[in-house]
Amino acid sequence: MKKLIGIVFASMLAIFSIAPANAALIVTISDGSTTVSETDIDGDGLLEMMKSFEGWKVVSYAMQNPYIGTDLIDNLALNAFAVSGREGSLSIMMTVTDLQRSSYVASYGGTLAGTGTMGIFMDGSNAENGLSNELLYGEFGSGAFSKQASGSISDDDMYSMTFVAKINHTSVGQQSGFSFDVKIPEPAQLALMAVGLLMMGFAGYKRRSH
Repeated sequence: MKKLIGIVFASMLAIFSIAPANAALIVTISDGSTTVSETDIDGDGLLEMMKSFEGWKVVSYAMQNPYIGTDLIDNLALNAFAVSGREGSLSIMMTVTDLQRSSYVASYGGTLAGTGTMGIFMDGSNAENGLSNELLYGEFGSGAFSKQASGSISDDDMYSMTFVAKINHTSVGQQSGFSFDVKIPEPAQLALMAVGLLMMGFAGYKRRSH
């Protein structure tokens, strides 16, 4: 049993060890009158943005492989914080193209001062900011929120994935923060991860029982 657990654990370490680059990620921020879009042109998988609009101050960190993720798991993430200087709305989008793996584990969460919507979308035409297929979507009021989902993508061709956050503030100085995370593993690696977690849990149970 110890030898088998060691093999599974080593395999899981290999899964999480190397993170190759995908197509460059793009982040777009808009308050309805001004829109700013930036691309991770150096390909390091990290795009930091700090922007001041007429009514908003926004800080965002967008990440993907190779900054996060592994050789066998694509990982896309977006963290953002916004402060309003007036009543109004703000949208933040992150998109990545040229994805191919067929399964996903998606989640988002945070705290809103006003109201908002959060969505994760897949587009089979591989278009930037494509929203043709909804993977995870929710409408939220003031306070903490979270949502998660997992599933498979039937498209055998390359596709894009896009995160969309839209928040609405009603007064000056309101603050909202949120994060998105999607992991897209190979199906075999997803099964291996599940087996490894079950075996480690069983090993812990056996130790406690003795």
